[in-house]
Amino acid sequence: MVYYNVKEKKLDKRIETYEKQISWNLILIFLVSSVLIYQLIFNCIFAPQIYNLALGDIPAI
Repeated sequence: MVYYNVKEKKLDKRIETYEKQISWNLILIFLVSSVLIYQLIFNCIFAPQIYNLALGDIPAI
């Protein structure tokens, strides 16, 4: 009986650490994807209106 309790506690601890790792990975993936989506939207929609190459504007890289 004691063996199963110890084994269950180990399993609970493994699940907790796994959930923490998954949550950090999901947070990082969300941040990176949101930055990339923002850059894509800005470059495709707003940049042509802000920078006009015909007038000699140099776009910021």
